[in-house]
Amino acid sequence: MRRQPRPPVSLGRRAISSRRNRNRTQHHSVHRNQIQTRTRSSSSRSVAAQQRSSASPSARFYSALSSLIESAAKESRDTVIMASQSFAVPWHRIKLWVEAQEKAEQQGQTPSMTKIQLAALSQLVNFVEVEPDIGGLDYVSLLIQHIQYQNKKSNTNALALPTYQDVGLEIPINGNFNMRWRTTCSLSSVSHMVFPCEGHGISRGQQPPLFATKKASKQYAAKHALAYLKAEKSPPADTTTPVPVPAPAPTTAPAPTTAPAPPPNPISGGVSLKPATPPVLTSPKASDNSVNTGSSSLAMPPGDAGGATLVSPPPASGGVTATDEPLAEPAGSITPDAELYNGEGPSILKQVADEAKRLNFGCPTYKVVPDLEKPGCWVGTVTFQNGGRVPDNIADITGASSKGAAKMLMAEKLYKYFKTELDRRHEVINSFDPEPTERTEP
Repeated sequence: MRRQPRPPVSLGRRAISSRRNRNRTQHHSVHRNQIQTRTRSSSSRSVAAQQRSSASPSARFYSALSSLIESAAKESRDTVIMASQSFAVPWHRIKLWVEAQEKAEQQGQTPSMTKIQLAALSQLVNFVEVEPDIGGLDYVSLLIQHIQYQNKKSNTNALALPTYQDVGLEIPINGNFNMRWRTTCSLSSVSHMVFPCEGHGISRGQQPPLFATKKASKQYAAKHALAYLKAEKSPPADTTTPVPVPAPAPTTAPAPTTAPAPPPNPISGGVSLKPATPPVLTSPKASDNSVNTGSSSLAMPPGDAGGATLVSPPPASGGVTATDEPLAEPAGSITPDAELYNGEGPSILKQVADEAKRLNFGCPTYKVVPDLEKPGCWVGTVTFQNGGRVPDNIADITGASSKGAAKMLMAEKLYKYFKTELDRRHEVINSFDPEPTERTEP
């Protein structure tokens, strides 16, 4: 209780007592009112809680629905207020800004735009085109195989292996920046061309496409490089079917006589040309519209007096063409590897399988796994059905760029080993023959 001020001295004892009693009564009245207010508030809360707990589910549902309707009505009123306060979009100023940016870009200036502006624009328009379809083939491996096949066919290294360069760009897509990739494939041995280029993967005035992954971008570049090599490859001289020229009548002059041309091939309708080197045993299998030619260049028919001049024939009505087929066909039917066989020539895997059967090693099995020491690369091993006769780790490889390239590298090693083993066996056989004779064609 607050201490009362001291009354004046002139007041009597009765006046002082009356004043004290009045103040005490007022204080008790205020305190009692506060207690009653607290009691009523607490009781009302407890009653409301009891009512909520005792209310039925339907009552609670309708209560929640009523609250939701009230909230929706309030939002609707706010929307109406915002609509009444809407403003016109300044399209004219936006067009002027776009024209200024285009003019600066045409003049070689880089438009100064922040990432926030670029992200906002990417929500309105797409910054990247749809990725072109590259198919399901491994063009990187096919390109390497094609180059090695052409080098082996011409006995030169005229075509160098391709080199790739990846460029990453941060592109805004739907308001967020994401990495996109652009890869170029360089062929130093073909006029230092870089793919894709105008006419080979891109049109005039366009940029090379962007891809979400490096792998797809690399496959796209290799695809167009391979298409260019196939299109620009001039047909070799030994792919045409020559027609014999009648030999001139012999004269008494000491001039050399012309040897008669070989008889026509009853299967293909042309002249069966043989290289000047020792003949290779060929299989009688041949198609009706193709001529089997080897990798060596054409030679004149054998003879000391020279040979007939060979000329290219006019286009035949039967459409006789030449295909790149090996001199010796395999005895068994081997399905070529889908990743490394493009129908142009014999797959290196097919050749290895044929040689393995010929040497009685059994069919090879290629195992390719990721290289743990070099992320993104592959390692490979080869096993055979008759594995005890093949040296261990004879074709193991590491650091291959893809599974197809790993198989191809292992096949190259096996092919070299098989040729060496075949020569060794021939030497062993010839050592038992005092007078070895060369094989001749029947």
